[in-house]
Amino acid sequence: MSRLVVVSNRIAPPDEHAASAGGLAVGILGALKAAGGLWFGWSGETGNEDQPLKKVKKGNITWASFNLSEQDLDEYYNQFSNAVLWPAFHYRLDLVQFQRPAWDGYLRVNALLADKLLPLLQDDDIIWIHDYHLLPLRMNYANVG
Repeated sequence: MSRLVVVSNRIAPPDEHAASAGGLAVGILGALKAAGGLWFGWSGETGNEDQPLKKVKKGNITWASFNLSEQDLDEYYNQFSNAVLWPAFHYRLDLVQFQRPAWDGYLRVNALLADKLLPLLQDDDIIWIHDYHLLPLRMNYANVG
């Protein structure tokens, strides 16, 4: 049977209460509890990106998370996801603040996620990529197979 792999900008760690984590976390946890699988994403912490993934397993769910550097968090999340994509996708073009380094950071973090996720994947996994933060993630696997 296929395993569900959820990839999101940020994970809700297993020690947090799902109800307080918001609608996305509740929905994802429900799907993962039913199917079993992996929830992969940013830990919510800044630090050394080269550290090994933090993995926690509870029942049939594994959480795998990583840190982002301060620069990557700022460029990928604050300057691009929140200052370009969010306003554009909500028809607020007057709020868009495009900066080339932010675009580079956005692509760099998506490539980093792809590199960290690839060793965790199995042949029959169903991968569910969440939200606009990760739009280019799929293109990192185009030549992998």
